[in-house]
Amino acid sequence: MQKGASLYAAPLIDNCFTGWPGRAVIDQPDLQIVLKADTRFLHVFVPEGADYFCAEPVSAMPDAVNRAEPHDETGLLSLAPGATHTVSMTIAPRDVVS
Repeated sequence: MQKGASLYAAPLIDNCFTGWPGRAVIDQPDLQIVLKADTRFLHVFVPEGADYFCAEPVSAMPDAVNRAEPHDETGLLSLAPGATHTVSMTIAPRDVVS
């Protein structure tokens, strides 16, 4: 398990984490948020000096269609006409007990 960094000390972050295990925990003093998704990628965006962030499970890397890597590495899916693909996500807030 990796330990994160404080949002208040973060520089600009705009990164897509590959090989994401599908679970992230966002800790706050009075609330914990558990984010789960059946995707391999998590995009995190923190504007420099901001007091907010975005954590977004994504099905493919940004601009996957133009990357040199094979589609299975970027997450890009090619679906036949009429085919579907489903992704699920759960956001679960939990009160932090002191």
